[in-house]
Amino acid sequence: MRWFAKLRRRARLVVDRSAVEREMDEEMRFHLEMEAEELARFGAADARRIAHRRFGGVARYQDEARDVRGGRWLEELRQDTRYALRVLARGRGFVAVSVLTLALGVGANTAIFSVVRGVLLRDLPYEDPSRLVAIASVINGSPSAASPPDFFDWRTQAQSFSGLAADFLSTTALTGSGDAERLTQARVTSNFFDVLGLQPVHGRGFRAGEDALSAPRVVILSDGLWRRRFGADPAIIGRTILLDDFPTTVIGIAPPQLRFPVAVDLWMTTRFDARDVAPSSRGARWIQVIGRLAPGRTLSGAQSEMSTIATRLAQADPRHNTGVSTRLTPLQEDLVGAVRTPLFILLGAVGLVMLIACVNVASLSLSRTAARDTELAVRVALGAGGARIARQILTESVVLSLGGGIAGVALAALATRALVALAPGDLPLADSVHLDGVVFSFALGLTVLSGLLFGAVPAVQGARWGARDRLRAGQRGATLGPRAGRLRQALVVAEVALAITLLAGAGLLIRSFARLTTVDPGFRPENVTTFSFALSPVRYPDEARQEQFASTLLARLQATPGITSAGVSFSLPLSGSGFGLTFAIDGRPEASGPEEPRAQVRVATADYFRTMGIPLLRGRGFTAQDRAGTTPVIVISQEAARRYWPNEDPIGQTLVTGWHHGG
Repeated sequence: MRWFAKLRRRARLVVDRSAVEREMDEEMRFHLEMEAEELARFGAADARRIAHRRFGGVARYQDEARDVRGGRWLEELRQDTRYALRVLARGRGFVAVSVLTLALGVGANTAIFSVVRGVLLRDLPYEDPSRLVAIASVINGSPSAASPPDFFDWRTQAQSFSGLAADFLSTTALTGSGDAERLTQARVTSNFFDVLGLQPVHGRGFRAGEDALSAPRVVILSDGLWRRRFGADPAIIGRTILLDDFPTTVIGIAPPQLRFPVAVDLWMTTRFDARDVAPSSRGARWIQVIGRLAPGRTLSGAQSEMSTIATRLAQADPRHNTGVSTRLTPLQEDLVGAVRTPLFILLGAVGLVMLIACVNVASLSLSRTAARDTELAVRVALGAGGARIARQILTESVVLSLGGGIAGVALAALATRALVALAPGDLPLADSVHLDGVVFSFALGLTVLSGLLFGAVPAVQGARWGARDRLRAGQRGATLGPRAGRLRQALVVAEVALAITLLAGAGLLIRSFARLTTVDPGFRPENVTTFSFALSPVRYPDEARQEQFASTLLARLQATPGITSAGVSFSLPLSGSGFGLTFAIDGRPEASGPEEPRAQVRVATADYFRTMGIPLLRGRGFTAQDRAGTTPVIVISQEAARRYWPNEDPIGQTLVTGWHHGG
């Protein structure tokens, strides 16, 4: 326990310094009195004066006692800090410029680090997240979603997982409790929460069998929706709400940290029908799959097993699964892998900004130190050594940096909220971005490091100049010679080099962005306004009613003044949403596996191409006569024509799509 007693003494030196000093003075007086009494006993005249002479300087012994107790450096630090505050108070302009410069650097770095920590460095908020993996089908080397038949075969045959769960995203309309609202929902298998290792904070999770077609409709609300729409009322558990006009029972409230697969509003169970799980649907890949590795199993072992299962499925169904493999990726890597490089590039860029700020303040500090040479010369003449001068200058730099750090953290708090608000909707784990103890520690470390960094040059230079040089420099017309000038020139060169590096990177990014804006997207977005809607399956249960709704909507839009044309499509260009299918070309042998023709499909109305400004290179577009009951027609892209009809005219060719040729 010796170390504890030592630590307690050091702490007392900080929190009760006056009592410690008083005890030390009393101890010194006691030794003096004892020495004087000893001399008086032997008949010495003027014993007190002789005792003082023999004892020596009391201050020297006090300094030695502080050295032994470890308190001298604290006392000197206190003195240096008080002196630094007085010196900085006399240079308000210098302080204002320096604090503002450092605040911008610290604030930018802290804000970006908070994003990097929240997105990349923080573990997923699930039980033992290192054992969670994402499982994807791989076609021609590109990852793809999985098909329901493949998923059920994986779950039946794989032994490397304690559980496999599937999910997909869609939208739903909440009605019957205030204003109607369109929400994002995740449709998941009933074991989804079990695989993640999370349970609702109120109510219960899904039970086995609740993803069957005949099971009652149940829903788990997100914490955000529960608080925003239902006032965080726990009595919502067990109540029925209307989702797409279907009565649905609320059974639980998800924990706040659950935002998987994205920032969804609610979770409902999947309801695969007979067509979804039929062998002919094995090529329809539209669900995401996650798994939890079983105890004692490794990622490499699970990958080997899944590859064996993929080979087995290809042999059983060569038409859909020939050349189709599987890829296992740690779930965290699957979520954040795409944004890792951009975020680290951004962190490096703000790091350069911080270096520029340090070099700028170092140059200002060097000039200011040169202007204080007479003051420093007096300190040297009074006995201050080079190390003492350097420590004083470094203390001033750190105090100045702490001021910039405090302002920088306040700026970072505002910047972090702005970054989260402006972040793309698909930025993973954006809700985990906030200032916490680690971020504050980063800001403190960056602040102290920057103070030492920009204070090192003037401190070293201040320690090297002797008293004679300082006194000569303080004379009218005298200078410090070429050394100070060379240092300032070196700092200017370093600052310009860092700025050029940063500007070059920014210029390349701006150039890339400018080129992206000049890429022809294949349509004209000018003066085009879009909106989306989802029809209730209760009010519009069949295609006839859905078609009638679309016809009425288009008629009203086209009759609205200022609208020249209007169209409806299942999804917009470049939106990332849609669906794909395989097809066969009439007159050619049917292919299978990776060789089977496939395409992304968009269903659209007659005026869609004119409304979107999509030119037709050959043939015709849709007309009002292209309706249900007539011969189906299709418009293909130029890329599809190049790939599947490289040496012939595709106009008039007949396709047999996945809707009609069994999958």
